[in-house]
Amino acid sequence: SLDVLLEAGIEETVRARVEALTQRLADGVISSLDLKSFTLGRTDLSATMREENGRQIISLSGNALDIAEEEKPKETLEVPVEEEEVAKKETSNPIDKLENMRLELSLAKLYTAKDAALASVQGHIDCHQKCYDVSLSARTANNIPFIYSIQREGNGRKVIAQTDDVGGLLRAVDASKHVAGGVLDFKGNYDDTKEKPTMKGRLLVTDYTVKDAPVMAKLLSLASLSGLLDTLSGKGIIFKKLASDVEYKNGRIKLIKGKTYGSAIGITAEGSIRPFEGTINLEGTVVPSYSANSILGEIPVLGDILLGGEGEGVFAANYSVKGDSDDPSVLVNPLSLLTPGFMRNLFDVFDAPEEADDEEDEKAPAAEPTSVLPEQPAVP
Repeated sequence: SLDVLLEAGIEETVRARVEALTQRLADGVISSLDLKSFTLGRTDLSATMREENGRQIISLSGNALDIAEEEKPKETLEVPVEEEEVAKKETSNPIDKLENMRLELSLAKLYTAKDAALASVQGHIDCHQKCYDVSLSARTANNIPFIYSIQREGNGRKVIAQTDDVGGLLRAVDASKHVAGGVLDFKGNYDDTKEKPTMKGRLLVTDYTVKDAPVMAKLLSLASLSGLLDTLSGKGIIFKKLASDVEYKNGRIKLIKGKTYGSAIGITAEGSIRPFEGTINLEGTVVPSYSANSILGEIPVLGDILLGGEGEGVFAANYSVKGDSDDPSVLVNPLSLLTPGFMRNLFDVFDAPEEADDEEDEKAPAAEPTSVLPEQPAVP
């Protein structure tokens, strides 16, 4: 066994030695490692590592694990416009790198950034050439469960992610501090008959609020929607539903026919997000006064002329969001404002989304907190 206690001022030296030990274990130089107590910054845990049938078995348990990367000045990032160029770059989810390894976790906290953490992290990630068995559960700062799993199904794998606190989850993984509430239900599948399978799924989020979001503020400002801009900076804009087909490959999330709406606004989106590189490339249409546009569509004959039929709106602005996800370039086409709906296709943002989505996505009942982890006091 090895007991490691760190003093201030030598963290970098010890970190390098731990990384060297881990590499030696992976190379087979060391067959096993047992850390009874390991403390490094916010990390405070015990760990065991061993080799079993040519695979590394790693078990981490304790008060906390800090996987946050050091903050570094960001360079200007460019997002390729052509999808073919995007596909050439292969970055991936860290889970994809756990080949021939089983990782077992039992942690009170998992720090993902300076001010972001998941609580009560339990489960395992079991990977051979691919990760066929993943079962993870955690809690947000609001003490709401989050579950994520990958399981074999036929010639592929089924992916499930669910929580009743989307805003808390986004904060916990340092993705956004501008969303509150929200019920997430994601189901996807990998087709493992292909050498490099793409995960295809359906994303559904209901009942969430967006407040003080810089990108949306830029969008509303450029579209001259001052009333909604005031709402965004005040109590926030309430959205009833978000739905999108999703594809994931090589660290790129592709949104297909994405839409979200509330009584005040509807937004469509298509394009890609590369979360591990921090870039975004989306375009779509913003439709203010969702309810007013919907009412116009109910007017016989006149509604069809103005809106161009189902799925189109008379008051709208086309937009694009590209670049660094923290500070992207936002462009709005003002000529599309107040243009008759038959001149553009707004996908299906006005197609009775409640019924259509509910038929396509039979959402599993939200898990009670006790079904994921035992009840615990809220994380401070």
